[in-house]
Amino acid sequence: MTLHFKKYIHRFRIFDSYSREISSLYYISPLYRISLVVMDIFILLLVSFIFYNTLIPGLLFMPLIICFYNLQYEAITDKRRFNLEIQFKDMLNSINAALSAGYSMENATKEAYIEMRSVYGKNSVICKEISIILNRLNLGASVEQAYDSFASRCRVDSVTMFSEILTISKRSSGDINSIIRASTSTLLMKIDSEREVRTTLSSKIFERNIMILMPGLIILYVSISSPGFFDPLYGTLAGRLIMTVCLGIYLFAIWLSAKIFKKEVF
Repeated sequence: MTLHFKKYIHRFRIFDSYSREISSLYYISPLYRISLVVMDIFILLLVSFIFYNTLIPGLLFMPLIICFYNLQYEAITDKRRFNLEIQFKDMLNSINAALSAGYSMENATKEAYIEMRSVYGKNSVICKEISIILNRLNLGASVEQAYDSFASRCRVDSVTMFSEILTISKRSSGDINSIIRASTSTLLMKIDSEREVRTTLSSKIFERNIMILMPGLIILYVSISSPGFFDPLYGTLAGRLIMTVCLGIYLFAIWLSAKIFKKEVF
């Protein structure tokens, strides 16, 4: 329980040191973190005003900002992981081409870096990660160790699978390059399938986001067009209890939809 809480607090820190052992896709700049917190505060106060016509409940529930920030962090890193997976797919294609031309895995990685740099730029996540791999190889680490470190930093399924394939291939006898090429072909199909699923769900996710906004927009519209319409709900204890129940159902629906879409993707 304590470790779980510390993990959330670590994500919430505005200023923290960046470790080279953590992939850059998990790093969020201090300025961007501050903007996320400010946006969360604004949303919390807006919801408080819509459902209670006062900002006091929003101020009382400010600790929920940590939970909101954690959800945003997960959404941001999930999107970055997916983008890295697409870049990693291109890297695998480059490695496969180099292996077919007779390159060793080490030299194929160097060729992949050159190609990825021309496609995505040297400041892209994939180029930074390949650069770390090449640095480890230059320091005497084996190619399996270098890719295993890559998988540990990124925590992306396809990278982890490739690292395991590489380790098994190096330990087994036979044509290592052929084994890697055959295995990565299956891995590339998996990445393509996930990309198709995400593309299919993107329109549904957009519709869900519109539906999330609709209740608040309707309440705001009625409040502006018909002043006093919600006074029985805002001014009485029973009305506030009803609004609290509605807010609870609303938040539960948002949570449930997020869980459903996350399950569909993964």
